[in-house]
Parts: sequence; structure tokens; C-alpha cells
Amino acid sequence: MRKLSLLLPLLLIGCNSWEVETISTPYQPLESTDIQSDNSDLSNLITATHGYDIVTLGESSHQGSKVFSLRGRMVKALHQEGDAELLVMEAGFYDGLAAWQNYLTGKQTLLDAVTGPDANYMFMHRFSEEMAKLFNYIHDVDQQGGNPLILAGYEARITSDAGCSVMFDELKRYLNNNSLPLRDYADIQRIAPVMMCPWYAQEQTFTMADHNTLVAALSKLEDTLIQQKPKEAIPAYDPANPRDFKQYASFWLQIARSLSAQSYQVIHNQAHEHSDYQSAENLKWLREEWFNIDGQTLLWGHNIHVTLYPAQWLKRPMSAILTPPFIMSCN
Repeated sequence: MRKLSLLLPLLLIGCNSWEVETISTPYQPLESTDIQSDNSDLSNLITATHGYDIVTLGESSHQGSKVFSLRGRMVKALHQEGDAELLVMEAGFYDGLAAWQNYLTGKQTLLDAVTGPDANYMFMHRFSEEMAKLFNYIHDVDQQGGNPLILAGYEARITSDAGCSVMFDELKRYLNNNSLPLRDYADIQRIAPVMMCPWYAQEQTFTMADHNTLVAALSKLEDTLIQQKPKEAIPAYDPANPRDFKQYASFWLQIARSLSAQSYQVIHNQAHEHSDYQSAENLKWLREEWFNIDGQTLLWGHNIHVTLYPAQWLKRPMSAILTPPFIMSCN
């Protein structure tokens, strides 16, 4: 078999800093794309990324079977022989938690959970044969053992079937169950799906007036959830006893902020800096509040979101917003 070579420019970014230090790693040929292969040909990557909080795995497009296979091997290697404990993908923030809950409760296999109907990971990921091998690998990890690997989504842009429909019924139910005000909630439930999933909007157009109405209603919801959040104690993460994320103001506050950021992105001609900022906040929430992990986080997404993209990308991606030191691996 012809060997595949991998040369990753690894960039170390300091806290709250744009300064970049290039980390040199020896060339190492990759022996296989098979996720069942051992990790010996990834030893340089494991060594170079050791001890860092976040390792980003950028991709230049959301397709490519060989790229998915190689990146799946990288995830496995960093989990088995590195510090990786959490893989956060470019998938809807709501969808990531919904899929993980269905997996932990035994409702679905992890592969089925990321596919639907309660959650939809990105089309190119959930229907990829190569990605299926990675999802099946995570499914087989002993989540209650000493070396778990959690899967979640960070994306503030929520465009799934469930996110554009039942999520709003669940939010309304949460507010009603906690006797919280539904100030202008009808505007949120009416306008947000048109902004999020226009392909289901039956020729409705999301206008600047809609945006202004939506963000005003979301601001009121955010105020309500900020006041409610300190009244609720979230139990520690225990994969044997999964918490229902939909029962906590802390989660819904991230959703309200994500919807607002998504609205700003859409109305400003897909200006990603709005959603990227909130996606970074979602990632921090997953690490520090919901899962409270000590290990390493692997951040999987398009280069324009998770790496310091080439100079023509002038806006700040997620990686420029995150505060812990991390390594970025760019293809």
C-alpha cells in the first residue's frame, strides 16, 4: 500500500493573544486510513499535543473520505494515548446534547443518535461511511470507565429538523413548568425557524424588521434565564445517570444567545464572526459548566471557524476568542 504522508503546521496560541509560535514536529508517514490501525504512526502528533487544553482539527471542506478517515485515526490516537476526553464537532449545540443524551440513555446507538430524528449532525458527517467508523468507535468506549470520550456539538447556528421545530416547544414547556414569563415568546417561535431553516419557511423571507423583533424578544428571554440560572443546581456529569439538559436555564441561556448570534449572522450576509463568537462561548460552557472536564478537548470544524485561517479571512474565528492555551492543527 502506498504510504500517506502527513505534515501538520502546529500553532500555539497564547491566552487572549494573537501571537503565534510555530511548533516544529518531525515528518511522519501515515501507514493506513483504517481506524483499527495502531497509533504508532501518529506518535509525533500525540507528543506535540500533550498537555494542551484544546486541539483543533480543521478541515478545508466538509467532505473527503480519506480526510475523514485520517482525522478519525487522530481522534482515536489522542484519546487512547493522549489526553483527549471531549470531541466537539461543528454540529448544532442543541443537537450535540440531544444525541449524547439518547446514546447515554440507550435510546439509540450513537450513530443513529447523530443522524436523527431527535438530532441532526451535519449532512456530510452523519451520512459518511468513514465518519460512521469514528462514531462507532466512540459508541464502544466505556463512558463510565477511566478513559471516557464525550461527543458534543458547539455550533451556534442551529439548522436541524428538531432544532427548528420541537426545540421551541421544549423551551416553552420549560418556561411554563418553572412559572417563568413568556414575554414575546410567540415572536420567537414564529420568526426564529424562518431565520434558522428558510428551506422550510414556505417562501417566507427573513427581513430586518423580523431580525429586530426577534433579537428584542430574545433579549427579554435572556434576562429571564439569567435570573433563573442561579436558582438551579446542576448535578455533576455522570454518564450512568444522564441529566436532562432541557431542564436547566443554563442550557436555554446558551440557546437564546445562540439564536441571537445566528440572527445577526444571517441578517448581515452570513457574517460568521457573530456565530463564531457564540460558538466559542458554547464550547467553554460545555467544557466548564456541563461536562466540567479536566482532560483535552478536540475541536473539529471548518478552518474558517476553528483555526487562524489565511490572511484573507480578516474576522476573528473561534480560536481567537478561546482563552485557554491550545494547539491548532491545520490541513
